[in-house]
Amino acid sequence: MASLRETSVTGSLFVSSSVHPALTVSGSGIFTGAVTASLHGTASFAVSASWAPGGGNNLAVAANGSTNTVSQLVFSNSNGITFGLNGSTITATAAGGGGGNLNVSAGTTSNNMTQVVFSNANNISFGLDGSTVTAAAGPQEVLSYFNPSDAFVQVAGQIGQGSLHMQPAQFPDVQFDRIMLPFAYSNASNSSNSFTVSLWWGLYTRNGSTLSSISSVSTSYNITNSGTVGSYSLYGGMRLVSAGFTGTITEGQYYVAMLSRTTTGGGAGMSMSNMLASQINSSFSGIFGAASNNTIQYTRGLGMYSATTSAIPASIAFSQLTGISSAFLRKPLFYVVSQTF
Repeated sequence: MASLRETSVTGSLFVSSSVHPALTVSGSGIFTGAVTASLHGTASFAVSASWAPGGGNNLAVAANGSTNTVSQLVFSNSNGITFGLNGSTITATAAGGGGGNLNVSAGTTSNNMTQVVFSNANNISFGLDGSTVTAAAGPQEVLSYFNPSDAFVQVAGQIGQGSLHMQPAQFPDVQFDRIMLPFAYSNASNSSNSFTVSLWWGLYTRNGSTLSSISSVSTSYNITNSGTVGSYSLYGGMRLVSAGFTGTITEGQYYVAMLSRTTTGGGAGMSMSNMLASQINSSFSGIFGAASNNTIQYTRGLGMYSATTSAIPASIAFSQLTGISSAFLRKPLFYVVSQTF
């Protein structure tokens, strides 16, 4: 047998033998060019040439928890990543948007997209700090007018001498410099008289089963009438009582107390009534299927204080409010406004 020893050959390698009909060309090294063999005579033979990269050492590769020993490592394009080879450096290029879609859900809608945009709306402003999305809530609009009973039909009525009426009200953010109290005033044309009217308005918040006063204002007028002439022209008819009171109320649930008291200085014939939110002329009887109870309210906090008073109480329990009378369902009107009348 003729054999080829380890060598490096550039060009052509020629082996010729007539010793044995089977010629094997084997060995290891770097072969550049062609390997040829020729046999004198009639026979068959095999030719092989091999090169183990790195002197015959394999490479251990680990990926995603799996490890394998390979003699060749191939990087395949996938999921928007394209690989290349620049000399001895492997390059990788990612397609825009990461090469895949992102599923985004908001409310009841879900969609696949490659880009998510946060738009400023409803006083929320978005920003981007590096890879972090930021959101900032702007100040809520502060109103300069609020009337909780704007949509109600109005009627004239009296809540009672020294009687305090309580009503719930959901306020927005509002700034004001006065409380407006609508009243209707009349006097007999042949009656001369004088009287004093005192009015109170109070704001409460709820603490469990008790309402606590947080602010109040009062005002009073001394009126002298001579029929429907003279100073009557300043007071007669439907009027707004303006009580100076500067404040800001933040959005939330509140309860409003209103109280009036008159003192006559002589004579008769005059009449002063609150303007009320109209309501059906039926008493409220409580919970269906349960015994009637005076202290139950149609809406929690809507009713009349159980005792007469000449001031705004510091606190009132819900159990001290009577809510079954139809008159108690007709809340006296008011509004807050930032404007000088």
